[in-house]
Amino acid sequence: MAGLTQEELAQRSGLSVRALSDMERGRTARPFLRSARLLADALELAEPARSELMAALQDGADGTDPPRQAGSRHGAYPMPAVPRQLPAPVRHFVGRVAELGAVTLALDRADREKPGTMVISTIAGMAGVGKTALAVRWTHQAADRFPDGQLYANLRGYDPGQPRQARDVLAEFLRSLGVAGRDIPCETEECAAQYRSL
Repeated sequence: MAGLTQEELAQRSGLSVRALSDMERGRTARPFLRSARLLADALELAEPARSELMAALQDGADGTDPPRQAGSRHGAYPMPAVPRQLPAPVRHFVGRVAELGAVTLALDRADREKPGTMVISTIAGMAGVGKTALAVRWTHQAADRFPDGQLYANLRGYDPGQPRQARDVLAEFLRSLGVAGRDIPCETEECAAQYRSL
């Protein structure tokens, strides 16, 4: 939206980053009219774009599509497709029930104790023991818990070639989240900041 990060838009509008993110992802069923006005003001929208945004924020929750712009398949405010980048799971995966359960338990516990908490799990082991297979298997099983999509990158830690550079992986993720190549920063730290904002 207007080339602003969510943090910048939050500062301009007086809304929280969480509120903006929830509106953008459709988690907020119907934003307060005041929030919609603050957002339109922060974006400095003129008519008809202002009315279209207000209508999209107020009508999107009742099952109707937001107003469409001629020639756009995504409507007046295009959103990228939800990324689903997981590789196919290993066909003959067996065992690891305890490990799969441990990851699920950690996520369930966080959801109960502090909803919205990000859970980061680490799988350690020697090369070739099935760490990636385990992670991919669990993520396929739990994909419905991540409606915003799944990003995947092979960091090539055990490949004969060079490991992937952080900036390259971040740029790949940004493209998957709808950022045009020309808008992706050259510096790793700037890429990371843009990724966090999205």
